[in-house]
Amino acid sequence: MQKHFLSRAFLILLIISVFYAVCRIFAPFFIDLLAATILVTIFYKPYEKLLKLFRGKKNIASFVMVFLIVLLVIIPLANFLVYTAQRSVEAYESTKVYVEGKDIGQTLENHLLDKINYLGLSSETVKD
Repeated sequence: MQKHFLSRAFLILLIISVFYAVCRIFAPFFIDLLAATILVTIFYKPYEKLLKLFRGKKNIASFVMVFLIVLLVIIPLANFLVYTAQRSVEAYESTKVYVEGKDIGQTLENHLLDKINYLGLSSETVKD
């Protein structure tokens, strides 16, 4: 009975270890797999309609579907990412100009003193 229990415990531990290792191996691809699953779910019905339109010619229907996905998903997404990157650079540059023009220590001190005064404490008590 003891031997059977140890064998079963070892098997369960081995299965858990293998499952953990597989999850670690595939972890970098989970987002990509999720995106692919979403795209397949959205575009499978139109693909079937294209397949009927092209009378069962899978290669032509697949080519047209890939072209539509690139046109409807990839290009707008790339434009959005470029726009976001440009805005991030602009925000960084304006923040850099602001910080260089101000004494950051004095700005932080004033901000903290405003918060302390808001709490009802006097700034002289906190400075001491």
